[in-house]
Amino acid sequence: MSRVDEQNGDVKMGRNVLLVLVVTVAFFGARFQTQAKIDKAREGQVQKEVSRLVSEFDEVASKPVSDGEYKSEKMLDWAEAGASKQFNELDGVYQKRDFALGALMGVYLVNQIERKDYCQKLGVDISPFTNALMDAHAAELLLARKHVFKSQAEEDRLIGMLRPTWKKMIDMEMDNASKMYQLPHKEICNAYRDLPDEIVSEMLFSKMQPRLYQAIHIK
Repeated sequence: MSRVDEQNGDVKMGRNVLLVLVVTVAFFGARFQTQAKIDKAREGQVQKEVSRLVSEFDEVASKPVSDGEYKSEKMLDWAEAGASKQFNELDGVYQKRDFALGALMGVYLVNQIERKDYCQKLGVDISPFTNALMDAHAAELLLARKHVFKSQAEEDRLIGMLRPTWKKMIDMEMDNASKMYQLPHKEICNAYRDLPDEIVSEMLFSKMQPRLYQAIHIK
């Protein structure tokens, strides 16, 4: 049994910590997806827009916090405001669906790639967690690959443009979780490995982002 489980009785992994990761990654993933459906002639504009968002992220993340506060709380406010504004500006149910699918794919990939790599460097294989996350969102990932990311090249493009920022997000989130539970980072990774179903139940897209989840499953 993980020491996180022993100390807390159940696994929330810090709901605000998880929520900021989900919302911030959704913000970037969906924003990128919205910009991605343009011709190659505007590639430079897409890069510029992503750079602007990254600069905003870095500025908010670098601001000091008071004792007892977590940077995740500041990031959550920023990301929720940005994601909500983008979503509300979209016209039509299919645009909103594709925005939400971009968000979902961002959340999936940051865990599948960046968190897995983070823990692997600490000697912990969290494949049970990433597999459980994939299984829990299998239907939505199929829709994302049907409507938005129709080739591996499109997924790779998303990863290439946003992975440096995802790394910063995972570093921040794991630091916050370590401080919250007063445990080494490796122990947090052990929890992801040992308690995948419990943690995934707290990271369900339907729970974290119900409005975007509903947009995905339009009739």
